[in-house]
Amino acid sequence: MDRRTSLTLAGCPAEPNRAAVLARRALWPVLLLAACAEPPAPSPLRRALERDGGWRDPVTLAVLNAPGSFGNLARFRDDPAAAARGVASLEFLTDAFLNDQRWTPRSNPVLSVQLRQAQAWVRQTLGIAPGAPSASVVAALREAADLVEANDIAAARRILVPPVFTDGGGETLRRLGDLENNRTVAAAAQSVAQAGMQPGMQTGMQPGMQPGMGRPSGGRR
Repeated sequence: MDRRTSLTLAGCPAEPNRAAVLARRALWPVLLLAACAEPPAPSPLRRALERDGGWRDPVTLAVLNAPGSFGNLARFRDDPAAAARGVASLEFLTDAFLNDQRWTPRSNPVLSVQLRQAQAWVRQTLGIAPGAPSASVVAALREAADLVEANDIAAARRILVPPVFTDGGGETLRRLGDLENNRTVAAAAQSVAQAGMQPGMQTGMQPGMQPGMGRPSGGRR
């Protein structure tokens, strides 16, 4: 009886086939490289809003929630955190529909004009620099909203500072809590939602999700 058979009868596993072992060893470098490879880094703008688990495309979620996010900014009166998220959604979608190659085909001349005008009105109202990158505006507004909800107003003020927020954090927060409804902004929100209903749009919402970038939007209804 050879050694392999005796080990098997004794309840011990048989020695593995040498060829199989060598084949597995040859695959180790490939598996290690695959494990260590990093996926392509998302753009700064996408990282700013990519907080809603389960969604492959944060733009899709923002499109579906556009009417609730910034369709009526006046309902966020006295709720600067919710208003900040609504404005962040508008900024995010304006950049996506005007500059993202996957979404510009869904836009049209009317929608492009509406988004630009809505963005311009909100920036002028809040004192956001006209040439500020959308990524910077979105990231700051989202962080400030989180800080306000954590009752750390002083830290939120330190986020909303020049040169992006030209009038400083205190004044920006005050204006966020006192926004009026604007027809151009409301029309842009509805047009974005209609553009999102085109064929090929990812649909569906996670259970319990509320309008406003997948988080409870608060404010007046």
